[in-house]
Amino acid sequence: MEHIMFCKRFNGTYRLIVTTVALMAAIGPFARAADAYDVAAFYWPSCHYDERWATFFPDGSQGEWESIRHCKPKWEGHYQPRVPAWGYLMDNDPVAMEKKIEAATNHGVNVMIFDWYWFENKPFLESALNDGFLKARNVDKMKFYLMWANHDAKTAWDIRRSHKLEVIWPGSADLPTFKTVVARVTKKYFSHRCYYKIDGKPVFAIYDMNNLIRGLGGVKQTVEALDYFRSEVKQAGFPGLHLQMIYWAKVPKIDDSGFTSANGTTANTIKTFKIDSLTNYQYAHLARPVGDYIQWADKATSNWPKWSEDFDAPYLPHVSIGWDNNARFKEIRGAITENVNPETFKEYLLKAKAYVDAHPDQPKLITINAWNEWVEGSYLEPDERFGMGYLEAVRDVFLSPEIRKPSKKIKVFILSGQSGMAGFGRSHELPDALRKGNDRVLMFEDGKWQPLRPFHVYPEKLRKKFGLTEFSFGPEIAFAHAIAEAWPNETIGIVKQAAGGTGVLAWHPNWTKEQADRTKNAGRGNLFKALTNKVKAACASRDCELMGFVWLQGARDMSFVDVAKEYLPNLQAMVDGVRKGVGAEDMPFLYSSHRPSAVSS
Repeated sequence: MEHIMFCKRFNGTYRLIVTTVALMAAIGPFARAADAYDVAAFYWPSCHYDERWATFFPDGSQGEWESIRHCKPKWEGHYQPRVPAWGYLMDNDPVAMEKKIEAATNHGVNVMIFDWYWFENKPFLESALNDGFLKARNVDKMKFYLMWANHDAKTAWDIRRSHKLEVIWPGSADLPTFKTVVARVTKKYFSHRCYYKIDGKPVFAIYDMNNLIRGLGGVKQTVEALDYFRSEVKQAGFPGLHLQMIYWAKVPKIDDSGFTSANGTTANTIKTFKIDSLTNYQYAHLARPVGDYIQWADKATSNWPKWSEDFDAPYLPHVSIGWDNNARFKEIRGAITENVNPETFKEYLLKAKAYVDAHPDQPKLITINAWNEWVEGSYLEPDERFGMGYLEAVRDVFLSPEIRKPSKKIKVFILSGQSGMAGFGRSHELPDALRKGNDRVLMFEDGKWQPLRPFHVYPEKLRKKFGLTEFSFGPEIAFAHAIAEAWPNETIGIVKQAAGGTGVLAWHPNWTKEQADRTKNAGRGNLFKALTNKVKAACASRDCELMGFVWLQGARDMSFVDVAKEYLPNLQAMVDGVRKGVGAEDMPFLYSSHRPSAVSS
């Protein structure tokens, strides 16, 4: 029997939903990994109304779109204003975010790094993440993590005062504020199913380590605060915290005595704070952003080999698209003006890919500035000049031609079994996006393909017994969306036939009433026929490619000694019968059980 897999028993009750770990194990036999690389774009959440943000603009109702729309060329050939091909979308609109997520994932960008702010001991510009990204119906296609943008908030954001560069809100945080931040990100974000993790540890980046030290009162206090952060994350049930440092000229350098000084080194800083990885935010932090893109990018990336050798933590390569922040200033500001195009950008993506390939022991993560830094001239989003060119450059480097071409067939998985597969999940506890479904993840139910969502309604007696409301569901929803994540350009279909309290003999290809009655299932009818007929009907209505058969075993067969002794040959006959009955004799089979003794008994 191929692909045997078990689920664990907890506290005397059985899990009725396949665990995340088990799901990812399940994908392996059926799906090639669609994303050999994690390509993460920084997201600047500035284009929506926020009460405090509005004070930085004459009108304020559209956030930073106001500055972007009104910028004028300051020299001949100056590309301003920059006009978005999608229009001026509000980034706290979930419909707008769905468009962004779809475009990103279809072109190989599978992670968003949200610039996350905390000023005056309260969140700032969180609505793009909370109300936009996390409420998008297709959010499960993409991962995200946070970069705490703990720099000072200055008048540079306000074109009326940008020449003053005065501090409005300091980005430093004292220990009580730091603990508030830790509690918020741990509870509100780390537990989200789409939060990006490395080795199971939620990734959290810090932009300005100097400000962190300044607010906490020194190096020693910062070490203690970060240890507190790690302990809180572990208490929340994670194996630890993956702390990422944004590396640039302002990173503090700690000397051998444990203080920041001119004799300090970045390597000491990394060891002292137990940094897990480093990346950059912008080439502008590493090289003066004036003139030619190629010269600028060459200088910014020239130290990659040195950083790899000098630092204990892995350096994760970064690529920036450009630099021009004239939209924020009345006076002329320096900008990258030559060779700024998708073709040259692509060359540095290839360099980043080669770096990652040469470091197989570290995470295959590349960061990009940015998804939408329109006001700084560094964005993947399409504009009227290059269209989708920058996204197509990412696609060409990181997605193979095989992945780019969606199959015309729907990729179908057969899910069957007993009560665990039928499921007792409560639909009201699901996020809206999973409760409503979408057109890319389907289920064949009521004789037709339709968006996958909870369908099953239990009798009133069982609803009361298990506290069920609305519709119920089993592992099919988590399973299908995990598969859809592995195949971002394909349509995934589920055909499910499950019946609680049944034994394998009720599903036998040579079904008889007498045999089924050995596990008291004669009254359930020929379940093998019901299953295979449903699969054939599903494939008759759509062009299907049968990818796998998943069976979730219950306890019924173990309740009858004579039946238990015949379990394996009966299971084998059922699997072979399904394969033959649906015309897919090489179809992979995956066995899952909440009762590990099921196979060995």
